[in-house]
Amino acid sequence: MSQFANKIKQYKNNYIWKIVNFFNILGWVAMAASIGMYVSYIPQIGDNLAGHKGNPVQPLVAAINCSLWLVYGFFKNRNVTILYY
Repeated sequence: MSQFANKIKQYKNNYIWKIVNFFNILGWVAMAASIGMYVSYIPQIGDNLAGHKGNPVQPLVAAINCSLWLVYGFFKNRNVTILYY
């Protein structure tokens, strides 16, 4: 192989590794956001039981969680068939 072909192969391997690493990190961050979404219900329930309106933390965390999983699922694997109803 020529030196140019080796550089191209090395670049492709490095690029693929970065994508795989990005999705691994994104999966862990989204999992932590899922846990945060369910933990953020606790102050919401406490406020409701005390007769106060809830705070906007839980909907914000839920929106971030959904956005992270949407990005993960949409870009992770294109081989999955999407069902439309």
